[in-house]
Amino acid sequence: MANVNDILFYNASFQLTNTTSADNLGPYNSFLTATYALTDALLGQLTNNVILNTGTRAFIANQSIGNNRLTSLAFPVNDNDAVNKKYVDDAVAGLSDFQPDVLSATTYTPPVSPATGDRYLIGLIIGGSLGTGAWSGHDSQIATWNGSAWTYFSPTAGAFVFSQDNSTQYVFSTTATPDQWVVFNSGGLSGGDGITIAANVVSVNIATLAGLKFVGGQLAVEPANFVDNVSIYDSGADILAIKFAVPGSSTAQAVKGSDLISFGTNQGAKILGFDPTNVAQTTAVTIQQAIEDAFTYTSNNTPAVSMTAGVNVNKGNVVYIQGATPDTVAIYPIQSPIGLFPIGAALGTVTAGSSVKIAQNNSVATGVLTGATTGQRMYWNNQTAAHEATPVTTPGWTIVQSGFAKNSTDLLVQVQLVRING
Repeated sequence: MANVNDILFYNASFQLTNTTSADNLGPYNSFLTATYALTDALLGQLTNNVILNTGTRAFIANQSIGNNRLTSLAFPVNDNDAVNKKYVDDAVAGLSDFQPDVLSATTYTPPVSPATGDRYLIGLIIGGSLGTGAWSGHDSQIATWNGSAWTYFSPTAGAFVFSQDNSTQYVFSTTATPDQWVVFNSGGLSGGDGITIAANVVSVNIATLAGLKFVGGQLAVEPANFVDNVSIYDSGADILAIKFAVPGSSTAQAVKGSDLISFGTNQGAKILGFDPTNVAQTTAVTIQQAIEDAFTYTSNNTPAVSMTAGVNVNKGNVVYIQGATPDTVAIYPIQSPIGLFPIGAALGTVTAGSSVKIAQNNSVATGVLTGATTGQRMYWNNQTAAHEATPVTTPGWTIVQSGFAKNSTDLLVQVQLVRING
């Protein structure tokens, strides 16, 4: 009979008893053995089939995600790493070698205590000589600290990296000279003055950029929008004009659309003008007058030869090269002309030893005539120091033509020997 606190066992007949015979313990031991075996089997399956979050146990077969997404996936580093959507998008855009972020692209000296995995872009240009210390000679490479030393990545065309310190993306270009990292703009562009950017479309804002317009899809000048302080403006009804005066000082027109003359189909427009320097223009100028003024301006501004006066010389004096002295002139003496040849007329009054400009043939000496008749032939007379309409008649003296009267005061220089009086 069992007592309180007795330990009961099943006997061989599966009856409870407090007797601890071998027969009674046999079935219990068998039960325990079977239980232990089952537990070991279950634990073995857990050990071999549960994936650990430490990353120390790998899948042993293909896995299905069940049409779900893997989120927060990092950029790949090794060839067999999974890739995220941005990596694929960048690769499609031509960024063939996507690199993990760097901490900085503007640090050129290795940090004193880098952490394992820290990455730096050492300058943007190959051969830039920016890297110092352990980074010397590694310009444009990406340095990575592996825990004990720096390792270096040499970029190839299309390599891409993001710099965290300035939030800038860089792509390596081999089309630049020299090869270098350049800023990559995948977005965030802003338009300058008159430029509007919407999505992938860049537009010219005509309303802002006055003076331009689109005609049939072509960009054209809109003179009506020009303000009055520019040299090109609208002279009325979209007629383009160019100002004669200093911008903003007046509205005088040097060239108007109505001045342009077409000489035939597909020959374009032609215009003839002149530079009225230092000439006040208060009235309209005809084409004929413009041509005449142009000739006058050219005649009055023909380059003169600079010589040294061997004697005192007055403006208008006909001169010759004096003896063997280089570049020296004297007044031509008509009374003793043997071996002397006139070369032109002095354009100024100077003393001996001074520089004097000599008007040569086909140039104009102004203010050297008095009461001359236009077109009259003039002769030089050094005895009177004047240009006269009547040649000298004294025997042995030389008749020297000095030119022709352009008007009553100006001489068109045409110096030549006529003859020696007999």
